[in-house]
Amino acid sequence: METQEEVSEGELLHVPIWFAQYDHKGKKIILIIDANSGNTINSIGLS
Repeated sequence: METQEEVSEGELLHVPIWFAQYDHKGKKIILIIDANSGNTINSIGLS
C-alpha cells in the first residue's frame, strides 16, 4: 500500500455562526445557527 499527500498553504475561513440559548418549559435549549442563511446547524436539548 502506498499513500501520497500534497499539502499547500492554508486559508483562513470565516464562517458566521450564531449561538442562541433559551429556557423552554424548564429545559435549556441551545441552537447553533448559520448566520449567512439563518438555518439551524444543530440543536441541543430539543427532542
